[in-house]
Amino acid sequence: MGEIKKVVCASCKREWQCMTGCGLSHALLQSVVREFPQETGDKIMEEAGEAEPLFAFEYRLSVCGGCKNVVSVPVLELEGREEAFIGPCPVCQGEAALIADLDEAVCPVCNSKALAAETEGHWD
Repeated sequence: MGEIKKVVCASCKREWQCMTGCGLSHALLQSVVREFPQETGDKIMEEAGEAEPLFAFEYRLSVCGGCKNVVSVPVLELEGREEAFIGPCPVCQGEAALIADLDEAVCPVCNSKALAAETEGHWD
């Protein structure tokens, strides 16, 4: 089950609502590839091969430098592959940088290290 997070910058007071985690519909790789652009989905299926590989999928918080938003992007890790597949920003289709540690993340609007998140609900 996923979580709905409200991310707030204590400095500039900007707020974003993001859906993180994954739902029951993401149990099959064929369903997960639909969360990515066609070209990326094709590459995922090519690397997965005939067998159903083990994978980890979730929406993760990220910062888009293009549109200056905190967003959720799809992230897929295939077993045996060192690099994860990371989807584009859902707002502008630009490249978004994953947030590893929210306490260290910089607000894309004011460049302060003042982001915090709280769980507002759950989704599936």
